[in-house]
Amino acid sequence: MKNKKGVTLIELMIALAISGMLIAIITNIFISGNKRYSLIERELAERGEITRIAEKLKSNLVRNNKIISLRTNYIEIWSEDKNNDGIVQSDELITYSYSNGELKMVSNNITQVKKLSFFKLYPDCALPATNHIVLKIMSKIRDKSVFLDTSVCIKKTQKIKL
Repeated sequence: MKNKKGVTLIELMIALAISGMLIAIITNIFISGNKRYSLIERELAERGEITRIAEKLKSNLVRNNKIISLRTNYIEIWSEDKNNDGIVQSDELITYSYSNGELKMVSNNITQVKKLSFFKLYPDCALPATNHIVLKIMSKIRDKSVFLDTSVCIKKTQKIKL
């Protein structure tokens, strides 16, 4: 028997095939992890955005502002009487209106638009019997929905023409 040293061509080809499969599997795992991370990042950004919308609306309601009009897809808030005349003027109003998948927020004659799947205020189940307004917001990223349900307690003195 001869003493063989080294690697045969078949052993080398088997080692290359196994390492190639391992590299393909690791690359696939890395790419799918990257896609998942991007989706989670977009979901978190969207959740942050709808949370900011809800918190801004809640802060406008809590600041002793007067509610002029309140419906399931629309709220109009009198933020302040800038010229102390006791008359509501357009530059003193903050409005949130939802239609055709868009939420329009108008304050100081500046309009912001946000695409949402769902935006609903539930004043009919809460006002005027209680002082809570329930807010539900939903947005979609691809096929995944991002929800936010919250409520705000207001003072009876804030209700004007409901």
